[in-house]
Amino acid sequence: MKNSYRHGKALFAALLLVVTFAVPGMAAEEAPSTEAALAFARQVVHGAVDVLRDNSLSIAERNAELEKQLRAGFDLDYISRFVLGRHWRKATPEERETYRKLFADFTISTYSGRLDEYANEEVVFGAARPAGKRDVLIEGQIVRRTGDPLTLEWRIRKRAEGFKVIDLKVEGISLAISQREEFSSVVQQNGIAGLLQALRDKINANALRGETVAAQ
Repeated sequence: MKNSYRHGKALFAALLLVVTFAVPGMAAEEAPSTEAALAFARQVVHGAVDVLRDNSLSIAERNAELEKQLRAGFDLDYISRFVLGRHWRKATPEERETYRKLFADFTISTYSGRLDEYANEEVVFGAARPAGKRDVLIEGQIVRRTGDPLTLEWRIRKRAEGFKVIDLKVEGISLAISQREEFSSVVQQNGIAGLLQALRDKINANALRGETVAAQ
């Protein structure tokens, strides 16, 4: 899965912007409000930054809080199935369930420990516009202290319980589509079992990295 992480640093930055919380009072049949979605995105960023800048939290406490927010914010079941694509139909029920759990753990373990790299960067929001009947696209940038800004575009879908992020573009590249291509390559070479093992290996490597950081 070497190529699975080529957008790593950009994705860590992007994830800072997509931790979501349900917006009260939005019924499932209502069209999404671009104003509400944009206000929600701003609230999300401030909430994540507050966690990252809270020096009273230990590394474990900070990561636990970020994990809770990531699990609440991403539609991980939807994303995991989209990423697996046509191979979902080939998987057994047991493989599907294992994959969904591993995908969630992989996503969280990969990014929650690295978001602090971008805690002091400036986030600038752009336009918000509807995309179909359920989604809102929100443009933004991360203005970095060194290097060019990172351009971003969130796709937020309205669920019955509120907004959820279902995809993100970084520098014009859809991360869900990119990951789908990379996972498909692994499955073609090593089967579903090979993908599951690759996810386990990466989760374990992330855990070891986190222990090393905590000990420093």
